[in-house]
Amino acid sequence: MPQLAFGLSTTALVLLVGHWAPWPRKLHRLVAYSYGVASIYLGLFIYLGWGPTFWTLCAFPAIGGVAVGFAYAVDWLLNLRVKANLYDG
Repeated sequence: MPQLAFGLSTTALVLLVGHWAPWPRKLHRLVAYSYGVASIYLGLFIYLGWGPTFWTLCAFPAIGGVAVGFAYAVDWLLNLRVKANLYDG
């Protein structure tokens, strides 16, 4: 049970530090999302340890991050295409 309390409190503290940290500039949404997910998984890591369950769980936010990054890239390319068509007349 101490691992659960330590994992939960670590997650909460890391998220609070990230929330109030004096970042030099506003974090990109993808970076902020990654920080939040990593904070949560840090607590899970403390609770579950190095077992395969932890790494299996890590696959889900990792693939989610890849999917979100891919979506940002596609949106950026589509926006470039729209802007290029607007300026070409």
